Amino acid sequence: MFFRKNNKYITDSINGYRAIRSKVFKQLNCDEAGYAIEYQMTIRALKEDMKIKEFPTIENKRIAGISQAPSISTGLTFIRCLFKETKKKFF
Repeated sequence: MFFRKNNKYITDSINGYRAIRSKVFKQLNCDEAGYAIEYQMTIRALKEDMKIKEFPTIENKRIAGISQAPSISTGLTFIRCLFKETKKKFF
């Protein structure tokens, strides 16, 4: 919603795989860690109108117990990243 340009968008900004050239990845200067780095990479690439190839995944039922990602802290990390990236664009 925030970063769509020239009808480029990602269907799921958190799950799935993306293909991006290593040279382009270095240009994006991503500084997030953990789960949020893919999110930040996608946001920055879309802001710069770069080409991203998306490979969607199908999430099957978890077979190894519960998720190791704590929901609240992980969610707050994504919100902080989104705010940081929109702040750079809009303010």
